[in-house]
Amino acid sequence: MRKKPGAGSLIAVSCVLSALDAVIIAVTGTQTIGLPFCAVSALSLTGALWSSLLMCKGNRITLRTLALSRDPFAVTAEAGIADREITLLKTKSSTENFLRRTEEITPDEIVYSAMGKDYFTSEYTSLLTGIKTASPKTVILCNSILPVTKTYATANNMNADTIRLANNWIQQAAADNGCKYADSFTALADADGYLKADYDSGDGLTPNSAGLLQMLSYLRTHAVQ
Repeated sequence: MRKKPGAGSLIAVSCVLSALDAVIIAVTGTQTIGLPFCAVSALSLTGALWSSLLMCKGNRITLRTLALSRDPFAVTAEAGIADREITLLKTKSSTENFLRRTEEITPDEIVYSAMGKDYFTSEYTSLLTGIKTASPKTVILCNSILPVTKTYATANNMNADTIRLANNWIQQAAADNGCKYADSFTALADADGYLKADYDSGDGLTPNSAGLLQMLSYLRTHAVQ
C-alpha cells in the first residue's frame, strides 16, 4: 500500500456515506429522508476490489517472470512512434529499480492529488526552488493566473472561484519562498471575477492587445521594489 488517495478512496467515501444513509432509513423507518445509493456503492466497491485483484495478479506474474528469467526482455507500449497508434517495443533493458517502478503513482492518484492544495503548492514550490538554485540573484515575480470568460469557464467545468483559490495558493507560495507576487487577475477581471469582454481576444482565454496593455499598466504601477 502506498497510502495515497486514488479512485478507490472516492469509492470508499461513497460507501461510507451510503452506509450512513442506510442507517438513517432504518432508524427513521421511512425512505423519504435517505438517498437510495446503497446498490450503486456496492457495485462500485465490487468493481474496485475486482480491479485491485487483477492488478495484484498481474504484478505476481510480472515479478515471478522477472525472478525466474536470467536475461529478460522488456516489452513497453509507446506512443508517438506510429501515427495515432500504440507501438509495442521489445528491448533489452536493465531490471534495476523494476520493483520501485511498480509502486509508482497511478493516473487516478495523480488526478485525485491534483485537486488539492498540497499537490499544487508542492509542485509550485519545487519550481521556485529550482529557479532560485539555478540563478540565486534572480528576483522572482510570481504572476497570478489570469481570468477567463464565463463562457470558457462553463465549457471547461470551472468558475472564477477556482482561479481565485489557485491564485491564493500561488501568493502564499511566493510569500513562503521570499518571492514577489503580481495580482494581474484583478486588473483584467470584472466584478464577478471573469475576463472583461473588452479584453477577450475571442477564445475566452487569451487577453487581446487591450488586455495586455492593461496588464503592462498594472505591472508598471506595482513595480518590484
